[in-house]
Amino acid sequence: YKEAVTEIIGTADLPLFRDGGFGGRYRLPEKMDGGIIMYRLNEEKMFYDFADGQAVVINFVTGMYYGTDLLGSAILNRITAGCAVEEIIKAVKMLPGCPADMEDRIHSFIRKLEEKEIIVSGPTSPGGSEPMGTETASDGFDLKLEMFAEMSDLLLADPVHDVDIAAGWPFINGES
Repeated sequence: YKEAVTEIIGTADLPLFRDGGFGGRYRLPEKMDGGIIMYRLNEEKMFYDFADGQAVVINFVTGMYYGTDLLGSAILNRITAGCAVEEIIKAVKMLPGCPADMEDRIHSFIRKLEEKEIIVSGPTSPGGSEPMGTETASDGFDLKLEMFAEMSDLLLADPVHDVDIAAGWPFINGES
């Protein structure tokens, strides 16, 4: 299966991902539980929090942090809860006003999440598949993923070793 898949450049119904970072080969995501595509948070690099309908993800290796719109937050929250992509797609398609190309949009959003190493394919604990509330699409169906770098120095600072005690927090040694 995997040998044949690495030679495929695209399929109509499944997203492709790169193996091994830059210069890697394309592959299909891992399938678990009898063919169901599953993802999980990349806990080796990411911190995730979901509050008041908004997801915030911090890459504690690079200091970059990410935010999504309400629907993207709901989808990411379901992924981290162990929901299969197919179940997420079904739940989103039930929302009033859902565009016809929503499945493609969700696969594209998931590709972005994996490209930023926010999620990785692989085994996870099974999650629920309850319906999504209509408020999750109150700001549209665009599935935006925004990346921010302005706080990376602060997020990566070691408060014990990298801070000038006389200057106080958040003054980091080496700043003028």
